Amino acid sequence: MPPRSRSSSTGSAAIPELESLRGIAISLVVLLHTDGMVSGLGAFAGPRIPLWRAYVLGGWTGVSLFFILSGFLLSRPFLAEAFDGRRVSRGTYAARRMLRILPLYYTAIVVASLWCARQPSDLWRALPFAVFLNSIEGMAAPLPPFSFVWWSLATEAQFYVLLPLLPWLLASARGRRVGIAAAVVYAVAYVGFAFGWLHLATLQGNNRLVHSFAGRLPLFAFGVFAAAVYERRGEALRAWAARVRWMRWGGDLACVAALALLGMLLRRLVYVNYFELETRYPAWHLLEGACWTSVLLLVLLAPLRLKVLLSNRVLATLGTLSYSIYLIHVPVLTFGLGAARARWAIAPAGWDLPAFAAVVVLLAGIGALSALTYRVIERPMLERKARLRERRPAEYGQAIAGPLPSHIPPVEMLRV
Repeated sequence: MPPRSRSSSTGSAAIPELESLRGIAISLVVLLHTDGMVSGLGAFAGPRIPLWRAYVLGGWTGVSLFFILSGFLLSRPFLAEAFDGRRVSRGTYAARRMLRILPLYYTAIVVASLWCARQPSDLWRALPFAVFLNSIEGMAAPLPPFSFVWWSLATEAQFYVLLPLLPWLLASARGRRVGIAAAVVYAVAYVGFAFGWLHLATLQGNNRLVHSFAGRLPLFAFGVFAAAVYERRGEALRAWAARVRWMRWGGDLACVAALALLGMLLRRLVYVNYFELETRYPAWHLLEGACWTSVLLLVLLAPLRLKVLLSNRVLATLGTLSYSIYLIHVPVLTFGLGAARARWAIAPAGWDLPAFAAVVVLLAGIGALSALTYRVIERPMLERKARLRERRPAEYGQAIAGPLPSHIPPVEMLRV
């Protein structure tokens, strides 16, 4: 599918490959948590493990891929505003973000708070999560195991708040000066933190910082950069890649090289305690982000023969359900494995046939429950979100006025 012109900014289904990349991201996250709960051996992995095993033990890189995809998808209308003057309604943007994120998230918060409450006053523990204050040290008491993955939603919310500043930073002389100054200050602070010259008073505070938007900003920035390349040069690059003979295999080679490099990086890092890795070596995300961004652009623009492995119906289905899977999988695995071990005497750590069978059943249950929550909670909100866009096509850089193309259901166009 040829890329849209830079005047056309649409959702993820206008670029179907992105749904499959979401499927890869959620698969890595689920494999990481599943293997960790079953074997508990990730901390003892050495630097000579196979690359596929490094991707399993380093499955946290799937969250990084989610951040890059968010940067890519959500920045496109704001890049159109900066470069082409098509203004984005901030109110519509905020409403669309809330419709996309909050209904399922608030459902998860209600379930978690009711499950974890021992007395009525415990229900107040949900409030900081509802307003994304869990990214601030001491502001939220955990709701285990439900809140284990909620930190990334707070990080995304911080990105949503700051993203509308992008056109001002790019389109005006004053904004560019402010942007350059802010980038220099951030780079100095990032280098200082990465080398241990700057740090917060507590280990927990440092951990919160690296998991916040400030710590993950390079990943979002990689996504914004990829969006700018795609929107401004995508058609020309795709035509060039199709015309140049060596790109018929060179694109595949580059994609494999990027994935192999990321695998080798993960293989060197997975034997380090995760929290030590994040607080002492945060700059590893720069190389990680470069690898994933290379894969993203190659999948979108190069004539890959391996594309069927990275973009297919199975991965696209997982990508469609990825938000539900992300919020559901940890509690289902935690409670399900606990019950299975108690009932069938499964070993407390290690893969064996009973553990494998239990995991297969639980993963099937996660898929079924995620399909249900998508159908009942996510899809109705996506349809409302689509109607917001249909009323204001020009605000998002639509190439034509009027309804969305009839061959693509609005809900599919607006999954981001």
